[in-house]
Amino acid sequence: MPIKRSKGSSKSRNKSNENYERKDIYERPNRSKSKIVGSGNFHIEFKNEAQSLAWAAFKQHDVLFLIGPAGCGKALRMDATLYGRSGPFKMRDVCVGDEVANPDGGFSKVTGVFPQGKKEVYRIHFHDDTSVDCCAEHLWTVSSISDGFKNKTVNTEYIMKNAKTESGRRKLYIKATQPVNFDRAELPIPPYTMGVLIAEGCFRGSSLAFSSCDKEVASAVATEIFEGYKCHEYRKGTHLIGKINKNSHIENEYKKSLQKLNLWGKKSEDKFIPSIYLNASTDQRIALLQGLMDGDGTVSKTGGISYSTSSSRLSEDFCQLIYSLGGITRIRPKESGYTDKDGKYVKCLTNFRCQVNLPEDIKAFLLPRKNKLVKTRIKYKQRRYIDRVEKVGVDEMQCISVDHRENLYLCDNYTVTHNSFLACAFAIEQIINRDSNRNRIVLT
Repeated sequence: MPIKRSKGSSKSRNKSNENYERKDIYERPNRSKSKIVGSGNFHIEFKNEAQSLAWAAFKQHDVLFLIGPAGCGKALRMDATLYGRSGPFKMRDVCVGDEVANPDGGFSKVTGVFPQGKKEVYRIHFHDDTSVDCCAEHLWTVSSISDGFKNKTVNTEYIMKNAKTESGRRKLYIKATQPVNFDRAELPIPPYTMGVLIAEGCFRGSSLAFSSCDKEVASAVATEIFEGYKCHEYRKGTHLIGKINKNSHIENEYKKSLQKLNLWGKKSEDKFIPSIYLNASTDQRIALLQGLMDGDGTVSKTGGISYSTSSSRLSEDFCQLIYSLGGITRIRPKESGYTDKDGKYVKCLTNFRCQVNLPEDIKAFLLPRKNKLVKTRIKYKQRRYIDRVEKVGVDEMQCISVDHRENLYLCDNYTVTHNSFLACAFAIEQIINRDSNRNRIVLT
C-alpha cells in the first residue's frame, strides 16, 4: 500500500520535523507478529507491515492519502446468498441500508457496497459439504484446535496455507451462527402439523392422512386443528384430518393449502419444505423441526440424532432449516434395498440421512420417548471445520460493510463471514477517540 505524506498544517509540520530527518520514519512492526492498537473494546490487528505503516502515518498527519491497487477489497461472488428479515436474497441485489443477518441471530445494516469487478475465485470447502466462493483477500474469523487460538481474523490465502496439520488433520474452524430470528410468518398450516405431514403424510387421494403410532403426535396435531376440523384415528397407526361436518361442500382447507404450496400429489421422494416455512420465525421453525423429527427422526444408541428421507430436495431443505437454527448437519446418501423370497435383490429409493448437531437449548423432538434418549454434546459444539481451499476460476465479485460490532454477517448456508472494514475502522477509531483532533473523516 504506497503512502503519500501530506504537508499538513504548520503545527503538524513543526511537530514532525524531527521525524522527517530520521531514516526510519515510522515504527516498523515485528514481521513475525501481528500488531494490535487501540483501547477499551476497540482494537485493530495488523497482519502485515504495510497496514501498520499506514496506521502510523494516519496517526501522525492531519491529511493522508492511502493509495492501493483497484479491486483489493474483500469480496464474494455476486450470486452469493445473504439473509434479510424475510429470507434470502443475492449479493448482487444488496443496497446500502438493507439489513443482513448476523451471527448473533439479529440483523445488521449494510453501510457500504463495493463492486470489485472480476477477481480470481477461491472456494472454501467445509467438513459438512458446504462451501463459500470468495477472493484471496476475503476475511474470516477462525479458531484453531491445534494452535490454540480463538477468533483470529485471517484472509483466504492464510486459510489455504494453514487449513490442515502436517498429518492432514483439519485444524481451523469457524463458529456457527445463533438461530436467525426471521420475521414471524403467516403460515397456512401450523408448523408442527406441517412437519408431521411432510414426514408422514399422504398427499394423494381424496383424504389427508398421516401415519404415526405415537398418540402424542396425534394429540399435538389435534391441538392445532382448524375450527370445524378433527384429527382422528380411523385404523391403527393411521390418522385422518377432515371436516366435522362431512356433508359440507367446502373444500378441505388443509388440502387446499397443500395444493397452493405445490405439495399435494407429491410422492415421498418428491417432497420438500416450502420457503415460507424455512424463512419463518425461530419458534415456528423449531416447531416445524419437531414435527419432522417426531415423524422421521431417530436417536442412536450413543444419543446422537438424525433425520432420514427418500427425497433429495427435502434433505437439502432440512439442512437449511438446521443451519438457520445454529446447528450443523450433512447429507449422507445410502442406497437401500431388500432380498425377496426368490432371492432376488430389489432396489429401493435412496435414503438421505442427515446427522444433526443442534444447540443444547433447542429440542429436536416433541415426543418424550425420543427426547429422553438424546445426549447433549458437551465437548463437540456447533462449528464448521475448514476442509480445503481451491481455485475455481474468475468471476464478478463484490464486498459489503455492515455495522455489526465484530464486522460479521452470514452468507451461503448461514456461514459466518467477515465484511470489508479496515478503512472504516481507521475512521471510527479516530472519531471515537477523545484525544484525537479529528472530527471529520472523508473516505473515497
